[in-house]
Amino acid sequence: MSQSFVVSIAALAIASTCYGHALAESSPGGPASLLFVGTPKYLEAYLFQLMQPFRIAAGEDQILTQEDIDEADRTAQAQQRSQVMNMFFAADLNGDLNVTVAEWQKARAAAPGNGLRDLFEKWDANNDDVVTVEDVYSFAKTSSRPSSLQRKLDLSTFMALEAAQDGKLTASELEQAGRATFRQYDVDNDGMLAPSELKRFSEDQRKHQQGQVRQVGAAACGLPKARTDEKVLFVSGYEAAALSTVTVAGQDKETNTAELNIEPGKDPLFIIATSYTPMIWRVTGAAERVSRFVTGAGSAGVVGLGKDRVTFADLYRCLPGWIKPEQASAGILDAINMLTGSSAPGVFSSYTLSKVTLPSEARPPAMLQKHAVPPSVQFSWGPLRPTENGAVASLKRFSPGGVVSVDAGSVVSSAGAAPYEVLPQEAGLAQLMQDGKLEFDPKLGYIIRRAIPRFPAGLAGAHAVVFVLADGVPRPVGRPGHSAVLTLEQAKSKLVRRGGVQLSPGVPEERIKRLHP
Repeated sequence: MSQSFVVSIAALAIASTCYGHALAESSPGGPASLLFVGTPKYLEAYLFQLMQPFRIAAGEDQILTQEDIDEADRTAQAQQRSQVMNMFFAADLNGDLNVTVAEWQKARAAAPGNGLRDLFEKWDANNDDVVTVEDVYSFAKTSSRPSSLQRKLDLSTFMALEAAQDGKLTASELEQAGRATFRQYDVDNDGMLAPSELKRFSEDQRKHQQGQVRQVGAAACGLPKARTDEKVLFVSGYEAAALSTVTVAGQDKETNTAELNIEPGKDPLFIIATSYTPMIWRVTGAAERVSRFVTGAGSAGVVGLGKDRVTFADLYRCLPGWIKPEQASAGILDAINMLTGSSAPGVFSSYTLSKVTLPSEARPPAMLQKHAVPPSVQFSWGPLRPTENGAVASLKRFSPGGVVSVDAGSVVSSAGAAPYEVLPQEAGLAQLMQDGKLEFDPKLGYIIRRAIPRFPAGLAGAHAVVFVLADGVPRPVGRPGHSAVLTLEQAKSKLVRRGGVQLSPGVPEERIKRLHP
């Protein structure tokens, strides 16, 4: 379940007394009422692991209180902020309290891992390829730290013990509770756990920790509870088959759009919708049935519902952005039940979303099927003129639903919605070619003949292309992703290296002159 629940450190702002009480009551007499630390084989080792965090947090009087837990949490968060800021200062090579992409790449070149560029982009809140000390500090305040989370969860579990109901816990009280827990598994009472006993301890410990994370995640999500008359539906996808003409994630990120068609019926629908990519959910059909629509905050929008029926929650703290169909039955159902206070929701999960008919296509998780490609996807041209070229062919391959025109004014979004200056990915290439600003040469790439507002968003990975700047044309703003951006001379030089002395048959020099008079 560790991959299914991402809990931010910000969740720790929830009062420990609240969720500690919930933990104590969640399973009376079961694992939640016991104390789980480490993987102890001997009683002495178990008591040491149990008492160590208590001794550190309890202070000089060695009596643990809620104030002690809050202080330990503040210390842990300060340490986390310090670690993030140290990474920033290590990359600030000229000491001006700003880190450019070039500085970051130089400073981190020898570091292992492939997520460094992604980390820089998370820091760069305004996407200007320069990270300020304020940007990083803002990130550091909300970044997650599983170890500090677990520490606070353990301490809060201590305070949920019966001995701590007066708000205080002494060392002797904790030790007595720990010995009682160990005796639950030490059947022969010899002070050590046999392999079978240790296995049972570990299994109960895993269940207990999952319950802790779910409880905190549920509180951190800010998800409203469903009414008893509401039917809960959960829709999840990695991406959608169509691109949107409106962005809810900024001009440098692609926004997808999917349709949720609501069937006529009497039961009010409580819909939770998540996706990995930024998404605009278009609610059509009997939209009046939707009593509450919940989606992620920051990179999602909804069309077809009033803002009074839409809730933007921090779903990433308790649910993944995309739930694979084969994973949906592995605890996700329990999580949704806990979050909404309902039971047996209907689930629809697909890598690529197009048009989902609800509630009939939402099924119990055990009945979910993989959808490699959404069935019956109809290609939409949106603002593009119907034509055929390489960019359009790629658009149809990557986005079989094409481009859907969306009215920015009709989008309900917590982050705001705006029309794209240039459409994302291959739709943007087709748009610029349609406007006569871009011309494709099979040997050089996409030649920018006239100034364009910005690079199309999302040209990374398989979407990457080669841009060639004509003489006198300025480099566009925005991010080209993994696409190469070359001057005309650089492109000609690369063509020479690929083809030898002769650039290519057909006198490409003449072609270049024709393209750039």
